[in-house]
Amino acid sequence: MMMIRPETPDDVAVVQQLTQDAFAQVDRSKGTEAPALQALRDDGDLRLSLVVEHDGDIIGHVAFSPVCLNDAPCNWIGLGPIAVAPIWQKQGIGTALVAEGAARLRAQAAEGIVLIGNPRVYGPMGFVSDGGLTYREVPAPVVQYLPFGTARPVGRLTFSLGLENA
Repeated sequence: MMMIRPETPDDVAVVQQLTQDAFAQVDRSKGTEAPALQALRDDGDLRLSLVVEHDGDIIGHVAFSPVCLNDAPCNWIGLGPIAVAPIWQKQGIGTALVAEGAARLRAQAAEGIVLIGNPRVYGPMGFVSDGGLTYREVPAPVVQYLPFGTARPVGRLTFSLGLENA
């Protein structure tokens, strides 16, 4: 039986290892995802941290943290990192984590979620890119957002310090 629940302090070491293992499979990874996640924790910048538990084992995790637009705090939330144990990937677990996180953040009156990611992965979840949101020199199609209402994020995106330094 799978259950999505908030991360607890007892989960941290397992989530760190899960994140490291999941990203070890990704060619473009620099191996900074687990340290960035820990930096978010250390800085108090985890707005929401969810795990997927299956038969007592944590097999997935997603983190959400504050972002800024044009150097000003806003009510958009950054997604990432997200990790699923390699043997559980491509089974909808990441999608379920994003959907649960979106529902919880919407209930907290966030305006939406922003991320840097593959449009083929996140597009089917409702994420879009219209070129109005930028991040460093990243190509526009991978800078995406999921609005919870009519507001659209426009401008230069920055993530929490832990992610920016990753």
